[in-house]
Amino acid sequence: MKMRRKIYLVALVLVCFAKISKGQIAIYDKNTLEEIKNGYTHIVVKDLDFPHADEFLAVFKKYWTVTKGIDMIAASSLNTNLVAGDSYFSFDANGLIPHGYGGGDGVGIYIKLWWPTEAALKNEKTNHHTYEFAHIKLSADIHLLHSDSFDQKKFDFEFDGGGHVYHWNAGILKNYIQMLVAQLELGKKINTGDQITDNNQLALLKNQTLFCPVENFNRFFDLKGDFKAADAIKIFGDYRLKYQTISDQELGEKILHETAPFYYLLFIRDGDVKILSVINSETGESIYLRSHESSTMNTCNVKSADLKELFKAINKN
Repeated sequence: MKMRRKIYLVALVLVCFAKISKGQIAIYDKNTLEEIKNGYTHIVVKDLDFPHADEFLAVFKKYWTVTKGIDMIAASSLNTNLVAGDSYFSFDANGLIPHGYGGGDGVGIYIKLWWPTEAALKNEKTNHHTYEFAHIKLSADIHLLHSDSFDQKKFDFEFDGGGHVYHWNAGILKNYIQMLVAQLELGKKINTGDQITDNNQLALLKNQTLFCPVENFNRFFDLKGDFKAADAIKIFGDYRLKYQTISDQELGEKILHETAPFYYLLFIRDGDVKILSVINSETGESIYLRSHESSTMNTCNVKSADLKELFKAINKN
């Protein structure tokens, strides 16, 4: 146990030196929409027949409204599909902790949005020369985070994340795309840990149910070696309002098919940063966001204090 603790502490130090943006959406330059709006967007995938591919593409076609159109292409044909003025979505991952220091606890997974550089356009063999101008952070699941064999290359263009991603289905993707489109339309750089508190919408939760995916409760890191899911009742002990637990799959279906807007709690974990937000299911808007850079890896989990803080924010109105 002592040796295990030492390994985890080394992992923590390594993660703390990583450069991490604290919000779920990052946009690196102003007015990037001007660079892509007259082109087409392509979703680059390893295999066109990945699970639920048709559902993902249908959501992209409906909600990605800022370019002339969007399609899905195989990574094997990317060399011949690089076009100036076009933009590209692809799945990516990075291991913040080198192999051998506690598995993949520092894994960061995200959907990146990029365009090819001039070098890539001139030479088909240099398609790795890309300019990433935005991304959406996702959460790796517990199995990947505690795997001793994380291989970043296996995740290149693997748009379903090999099944190792929380909060990842067509319905939840709808809200992610809406978030990204709204931020791109603002024309501003987004790469901060600024808090969000929409008092008007938060006040609605005094009388509405807050939905919470059970995947939020999975413990990502525990020095005791206990990776059982946290008790939802204890986590919500100081949230003295209506809430309901729901699976990621149920949430995705509800987002796509529920006619009335509702709010849900989303937890994204990226390295030693925890991102907790309340999302409007109709617009994808984050009405409440708190991001914390944790002092220990064990605190990169949803805590009762997080829900207590949310409860106080709601009741300030």
